[in-house]
Amino acid sequence: HRTTADAYLADVDAGAPVVRAALEARGMRLRWFRHPYLFTGETQAKHDAIAAGLAQRGYTIAPVTLDNNDWMFADVYRKAEQIGDETLKRRIGAAYVAHMATVLDFLEPYSAEITGGREPAQVLLLHANSLNQAYYPQIHAIYLARGYRFVPLEEALADPIYAHADAFVAANGVSWLHRWTRTDGRPIRWEPKPPAWIAAANAAPASELQAIATGQTAP
Repeated sequence: HRTTADAYLADVDAGAPVVRAALEARGMRLRWFRHPYLFTGETQAKHDAIAAGLAQRGYTIAPVTLDNNDWMFADVYRKAEQIGDETLKRRIGAAYVAHMATVLDFLEPYSAEITGGREPAQVLLLHANSLNQAYYPQIHAIYLARGYRFVPLEEALADPIYAHADAFVAANGVSWLHRWTRTDGRPIRWEPKPPAWIAAANAAPASELQAIATGQTAP
């Protein structure tokens, strides 16, 4: 939100050759665009200019319905790695897995409200980091146990929900479930937040991590 639509699209163009070459080397092509931070523009004019520019470049938007703050847990996990605290890494991992299940408990019925009772195909946002390297198998198992199957993005986006209008314009990035809810004129209900100690550790340096995790006041 601190840049213009023209500068934003120029950055897209600057990065595209690198990504395109990496994909083509693996027999794939550049086609999807996921908005960084899920920001799509804080004004209608910027929103529309970015959307038009991406469409002109041939991108298909990759929306996100299941957003879960995994980046926050990952930051705290990296700090535990920095100080070499294996016990704390396990505690962070356990909190992360529990949080992912809690968020799913909330978002499944929330998404069904948009579709009139049917649970739609979902798009889960995860980041590449050491936390997910270690704990994604447990996340995957949660989804399998709940009856999910994993499909290519194109197949998920064939669900009719992804044709829903998106009239959300604001200076923050939110999941498409919230965008559709706002577009339908209903109030957004936010997903559960990470534990307070995770949020505090995310905002603090690694040197304070152990004190925060044990409930002590850091020096």
